[in-house]
Amino acid sequence: MKTKLTVAKVASAKPPTDKNQDFIWDTQAKGLGLRITQNGVKSYVYQHRVPGKRSPVRETLGGINKLTLEDARNKVYSKILTPQPIEKNSAPTLQKVFDDYKGHKEGKTLSKTTATQYEYFLKKYTKDWLEKTITAITPDMVVTRHADIGNQGHYSANAVYRILRALMNYAKAAYDDLEDWTPPVFRLAKIHGLYPEKRRQTLLRGSEIGHFYNELPPKFRLPRVT
Repeated sequence: MKTKLTVAKVASAKPPTDKNQDFIWDTQAKGLGLRITQNGVKSYVYQHRVPGKRSPVRETLGGINKLTLEDARNKVYSKILTPQPIEKNSAPTLQKVFDDYKGHKEGKTLSKTTATQYEYFLKKYTKDWLEKTITAITPDMVVTRHADIGNQGHYSANAVYRILRALMNYAKAAYDDLEDWTPPVFRLAKIHGLYPEKRRQTLLRGSEIGHFYNELPPKFRLPRVT
């Protein structure tokens, strides 16, 4: 049950009759809960996630006779403002994120052709990142790599950025350990660092055909006519 805890609600909360304990979770301070045992003992608890552990961790803050509701909230606020850093070795590699993303999305919102193109761009431009944990990839690395790729082609640089953004947003949603992680692609978007792109029309201009063809994976190219 979730509600905004008040002194009156804490006092009137009834012990459960069909289980050993019950919880009422506060909607004001995330993670704060009132635990009521079958014997009527009431105490404040704080439930949160710890990097490296799949299940939430719950700790007792104190009984209601020793800790006021306001003090319990202040304890939780203090813990929220000083979150534990994410351990890099608990995060997935970029390669694993891509594999999981492809496995989850392919056939739904991701076609096999697009998945192949994603893999091609990742291996061509970020091969040295594939075995890195995604928390080891910093905003500076993203900005620098985007600029380096941009020296070869603006469209390719922007495409790699969008692929990384899709994978990292997926990772943040899919992995519990990354709930408090900020994807490093945010900086490039925040400083408006993408290269301008002319609006695509149905047909490619003559000057674009060669660039487009060269970016295609070999399996999508037409066989040479002899």
